[in-house]
Amino acid sequence: MSDIVVLAYRKQEAALAAGVAMARLQAEAGVSLEDIVVVTRDEADSVNVNHLIDRSSGRTLAGGEWGMVIGMLFLANDAKHAKGGSLAARFLEAGVEAKFLDEVTRSLEKGGAAVGLRRRFLDLAQIEARLKSLPGNGKLIRTRLSPETEERLMDLQDQIPPEVLAHVQADG
Repeated sequence: MSDIVVLAYRKQEAALAAGVAMARLQAEAGVSLEDIVVVTRDEADSVNVNHLIDRSSGRTLAGGEWGMVIGMLFLANDAKHAKGGSLAARFLEAGVEAKFLDEVTRSLEKGGAAVGLRRRFLDLAQIEARLKSLPGNGKLIRTRLSPETEERLMDLQDQIPPEVLAHVQADG
């Protein structure tokens, strides 16, 4: 079992700093890096998924198979009115809680950003303590994923056309 944790911010700079802080927290705790992405919404309402990059090495600090799933959460529409093959309906079918999905989709304002991560090894109290030490007053949103939900979410990601994934990976 794991959690998906989202830290929502009004300013993109605060979210980027929080993403780096979460990667450092994982390194300090001596746990294997889990996926961390920063999702931004620009003034034109475009959503972008960004993997954190170590500027000295050019390597991804964290992010991988879960990064796209976390990014897609922000693209889902109102879970209360989800129908058919909509993204929100697909997340609900996979086992994601409707309340969590609604909170996440509403958390990303124009010009804002959010850090998303999959949490397995870090204690939630560690994340909350680090969050309090950062500027920007981020809002923490989280949900617990059962092993079955994790598997269904990976299946959902596998249905994304390869050319879309290649484009996103090249950009982010």
